Amino acid sequence: MPGPELERAVAIAARSILDDKAAILEALQVAGIGDADINQVFTLVAVWRERLLAERERSTALVELVEKVVLTDEGIRLGLNIHVLRSGQDGAALRKVLQLVRFVPLKVKRRGVELRLIINGGDEPRKPDPALLKAFARARGWFEELSSGRVRSLVEIAHREGLAKRYVTRLTKLAFVSPEFVDAIVGGNVPFETNLQMLMDGRIALPVSWNEQEQLFTD
Repeated sequence: MPGPELERAVAIAARSILDDKAAILEALQVAGIGDADINQVFTLVAVWRERLLAERERSTALVELVEKVVLTDEGIRLGLNIHVLRSGQDGAALRKVLQLVRFVPLKVKRRGVELRLIINGGDEPRKPDPALLKAFARARGWFEELSSGRVRSLVEIAHREGLAKRYVTRLTKLAFVSPEFVDAIVGGNVPFETNLQMLMDGRIALPVSWNEQEQLFTD
């Protein structure tokens, strides 16, 4: 299983644990953290959750937050440690550790050549890639101009757009991508780390047949 995919799954699992307020309240009692510190704890929980959502913060947050990860065939057993500072009777700072442990079910799902870890039978939605959507629209528009005779060649399009002919040629190939694949992009259901550059560089080889494309990229 690729490291980025495993990290993504652990981050989703960690957020699901942090969203369980009842479990957090129970863990507060076990840790001996009083009601006076509840607001502080939930503020910390919110901060951790935001860090797990931020791509730049995710890896560092997982290192600091996760105490143990056990990956099994059925799911992930995850242990989180949240350090809470509170004042003692003498005014000295005391550190309490809020421990959250849970087993999160998951399954392995194959999409094309890629394996994905799906938490709780669901998946983490991904936003559509604006660059890809724009590229598909341009590619189809240019191909329609060419096939209808409104322009005589891709060279003419390149001159008009102020782009290199090689770039226009490579981008126009995206006009032959299955509409189902484009719909998958709009819905955020595309293979992990699929982007415009990967398609144009040929790092993702698209079959000519739309049926074969849909078998690779859609459920």
